[in-house]
Amino acid sequence: MADRLYVDQYLRGETTAAIAALSKDLTSGAATLQAVIESLAPELTSTGPEARALGTRLLGDLVYALPGDFLKVEEVNVLVKFFCDRLQDQHVIIPHVLFGVHALVRFHPLEGDWPVDIVRAINK
Repeated sequence: MADRLYVDQYLRGETTAAIAALSKDLTSGAATLQAVIESLAPELTSTGPEARALGTRLLGDLVYALPGDFLKVEEVNVLVKFFCDRLQDQHVIIPHVLFGVHALVRFHPLEGDWPVDIVRAINK
């Protein structure tokens, strides 16, 4: 699976190339956001906070690289929930979570309860 190859490339420090390739695959339809997230499962569910931080940062970098109108409302919902939940994680992950939230609100107008959910999660 190409998604995992790009995740591994990112983890080796080749962040720009990996994000460009993942973004291209997503926007061309060669990959789905769900497949990318599934390929990040080992990092996002790791017991090590450094691995979770890297996985979270990759996701934030990817969202930041996507065109502002690319994500579907359902995908934005999932990402908002994910990033809000991660705000309760260890302190080393928080900067990466905030970057991911920034990427979402920068390019995707928040509708419904998303802004309130984000503010509540930050202030918890």
